[in-house]
Amino acid sequence: MLADDHGVVRSGLKRALEESPGFTIVGEASNAAEVIQLAPKLKPDVLILDIGLPDISGLHALRQLKRKSYSPVTLVVSMHVETAYVAEAIKLGVQGYVDKSAPTDTIIEATKRVVEGGSFFYPPELEGKAQDFLATQAAGGPFALLTPRERDVVGLLEHGMTNAEIAKTLGISHRTVEIHRAHIMSKLGFANKAQLFKFLAQNSVSRSSPALDADG
Repeated sequence: MLADDHGVVRSGLKRALEESPGFTIVGEASNAAEVIQLAPKLKPDVLILDIGLPDISGLHALRQLKRKSYSPVTLVVSMHVETAYVAEAIKLGVQGYVDKSAPTDTIIEATKRVVEGGSFFYPPELEGKAQDFLATQAAGGPFALLTPRERDVVGLLEHGMTNAEIAKTLGISHRTVEIHRAHIMSKLGFANKAQLFKFLAQNSVSRSSPALDADG
């Protein structure tokens, strides 16, 4: 079963898979709601899933399927290859994760591997980075990789402060705030601030910053 909001992508991947021996596409979904509705009914051997679906994320769709006691063999094919996303996918039990820009032959090989009960990550270093991230999370939560000052900055970002407001609150320069933000995104594996804020919406900083404590 293919789940991607871009019809051209689905058509191209469907054609490539069906030209390979042993593959038949039993269903397609263009959003998460369709994934949640169709996957338990169709029971595909593998769900090839994009994360960036238009209603809710593909990972959230997997969570909802798990709540329904259905956990399909899943291969994520996504442009979102940041460590935090791959780590969350592994936590949800996906068997493979492939960069959407990978050659079609690589995606086909990944599909074969997970159907056969194996795992497949591309680029290969995705899995190792994600496992390291998960180990660090287990030891100290999702923000354990950050320094105390970086957690201060994250806490203030979470409360909607701008860089200028954070600089004033913490008594540091605007440039220093920018450097902290760059380090935060690098450590958490995000490519842009939209991904960071989406992550913060789902994960609250466990340690309040001194500035927030002072405000009561």
